Amino acid sequence: MESLELLIKNDYKPARGVVAAFGFDEEASGFIGAKNIAKFLQEKFGKFSFHSLLDEGYGLTLDASTNQVVAAPAVGEKGYLDIVVDLTTPGGHSSISPDHTSIGMMGELAYIIEQDPYQPLLTNENPILHYLQCLAVNSEKLPKLTRKTILRAGFDKFANAKIVKVLSDNILTKFLIRTSQAIDIISGGEKANALPENVKMVINHRVAIESKVSDIQAHFTDRVLILAKKHDLQVISFGKEVFNVENKKGTIDIDFNSHSLEAAPISPSNDTVWKYVAATTRHIFEDLVFTNLTYPIITAPSIMPANTDTRYYWDLTKNIYRYSPFFAADMLKESKVHSVDEQLRFDSHLQLIAFFYEYVQNVDTPDADN
Repeated sequence: MESLELLIKNDYKPARGVVAAFGFDEEASGFIGAKNIAKFLQEKFGKFSFHSLLDEGYGLTLDASTNQVVAAPAVGEKGYLDIVVDLTTPGGHSSISPDHTSIGMMGELAYIIEQDPYQPLLTNENPILHYLQCLAVNSEKLPKLTRKTILRAGFDKFANAKIVKVLSDNILTKFLIRTSQAIDIISGGEKANALPENVKMVINHRVAIESKVSDIQAHFTDRVLILAKKHDLQVISFGKEVFNVENKKGTIDIDFNSHSLEAAPISPSNDTVWKYVAATTRHIFEDLVFTNLTYPIITAPSIMPANTDTRYYWDLTKNIYRYSPFFAADMLKESKVHSVDEQLRFDSHLQLIAFFYEYVQNVDTPDADN
């Protein structure tokens, strides 16, 4: 907004329309804000009527493998799925307890889940492979053998396995190539002398680029069936009975906790629009911020492991970039994202203003179209 105010103050009149769409409930999934803004924009301008869309996301940081400044706009976004498991069993007095209460069985299911993490997968569909390839081609800081391994990882299973191992060993990169799962909520029981009749557990999933929500549903159901067959429990999976026994000892109901979201379509990182994002980045940060750099800043595609309001704008443009163009050597540590004292350095704030001030002007030409 400050960039646009400055352009207006300087009497800049763009030939290409600029829309500032500010939702107010992004942290609550944007059901009221962005969802309705996107609907209005599509009705007014039509499908795929926008040149590009920039939303919050990664910025510029020091790449750990090269120790060089790299810009990493996210061209994709992982999917989202919360699964709620509801286990109902007969109640009774705690003095006459079965071998396994509903809380005990739910704890066993939690153990089964955590002993079965989703396997890593790095394919040519994943922008993270393209990110690494950009570094391999453009940075001489990487050892020659490492560069060769990265460039072969798209078609050589042995090279791919080496890269997957390196990424999986780092907590900051391991979930860029696999579906994550986190048991975030568990509740049940009423008092100490009564058997718990109902226990609930909620498991959050961020779905890998190569996977589908239906894949997670099927895999999760298979895990629950292990528990159900052991303890004679009926299983209802997403509205359909999939297992039952005579003299059942309880019922497990698996369902969506709220909504689900498939992984976002991948935006181009090799077209004219992308080049304008990269060129604007280079000018701002090479000529104004880091004036003593001895190498060009690489702009390489990445993915968002979390979700943004862009989920509602997929039909407005294919060029969606989740990009906060400011530098942070360690984004999580410096900005304290979603934690106490969340903050943005003032220099970073100025970098954001400078980028958007220039980007709006740079793309205000037919030459910026694909």
